[in-house]
Amino acid sequence: MALQIGNFGAWNSRGVEQAVGTGGAPTVTATDARFNRCLDLDGFDYVRIQKIPLIGGPASDQGNDYIVGFYCRWTDATPASIQSSFFYMMDAHTTNALELLLNTDGTVSFLAGSLGETHGTTASAVFSDNTWHLVELYFQYATSADWELFVDGDSVMSGTGDNTQRTPPLGDFWLSAEFNDGWKAGDWYFISGASSAADRLSNGADVQNIQVKHYWSTNGLAVPDDGGDNLNVGSWQSMSVNGEGFDAVVSGEYTGTGSGAVNTDDGGGAAGTGGPNTDSDIAADSEIRAVKGTWVMERSGGGGSAHYGLLGNSADGTTRSADFDPPTSKATYEFLSEAATIVPLSTEYGQIGIETTGGQDFECYGQLFEILHVPAAVGGSFVRPHMQRKNIRHMVNR
Repeated sequence: MALQIGNFGAWNSRGVEQAVGTGGAPTVTATDARFNRCLDLDGFDYVRIQKIPLIGGPASDQGNDYIVGFYCRWTDATPASIQSSFFYMMDAHTTNALELLLNTDGTVSFLAGSLGETHGTTASAVFSDNTWHLVELYFQYATSADWELFVDGDSVMSGTGDNTQRTPPLGDFWLSAEFNDGWKAGDWYFISGASSAADRLSNGADVQNIQVKHYWSTNGLAVPDDGGDNLNVGSWQSMSVNGEGFDAVVSGEYTGTGSGAVNTDDGGGAAGTGGPNTDSDIAADSEIRAVKGTWVMERSGGGGSAHYGLLGNSADGTTRSADFDPPTSKATYEFLSEAATIVPLSTEYGQIGIETTGGQDFECYGQLFEILHVPAAVGGSFVRPHMQRKNIRHMVNR
């Protein structure tokens, strides 16, 4: 199996569009956010996130081994009265398979398997109040599995030969505020096909600045920066999710055959620049591991037309997603890629757009462009071997 970024995200849309399920009343807020926004979970709030996007991107889960990472911030890292389940993964039957519990003394326990066995508990508290921490769990999904938990890049507990499996295959993951006063979640990622725990993003990186960044366009015209046709309704700027969230009404559309994309050359970067090019946060020795587009859209009546998201960069142009095959009601679609011809380099802008092939309108409430940015370690630089090959291939393709 190949190492694969299965999914990643943050809360850059100011909503939970990238979750496939929610419970309670999770909200997205700028208060205490690491960079842009964070998810606020309280009481019995939860969000469910697919390990592979809704459409497009990776064709399938690449299998063992797995790594899931997410940032968390606790108001009270020693809950007063009861253990709190804050992360779990489901099996094929949507039953808890893996679980992390925050204990009243601040330690964390790892539970897994058909009986929910406790396979380990940290020797001491691992979180500080009102501080952002990166949690990364490496695990194999098997009846005799290895696993290891990292906090801020440091190993805090591990096990070998443990039963982590319920009913194969592995399902989605959940962030939950079960039984506690709540916490905040930041950027997150999921990897399948890992070789070992060394494939986690914190390995050799500045753990405080791993970030899902978003960029947009302020092209106020219907004319695209790249590609074929002018929008029939609205402008590219009105369709760009620029930190204000997805629109409540259709903001741009093609009413017939049409395609086009815009450069992410305005906003989102350091000092209000575009990106990744011109964003001073994106150093030459950074990794841009993957790119993701998110669209909220619907089609007009009828059927038979294809509706695509377009994603790419200013050097290579765009690539079509799979056909969204949308209904006539609002829905969320995603396209994720690690391909060299789609992921932008630090010297390029991103590109995002839409396309339809026939008479059923592409009615778009907004589109969001994001990258998974992994900065070099403080005081040094790094390039993982697979990224080095990718960047060489990218330049040759031009």
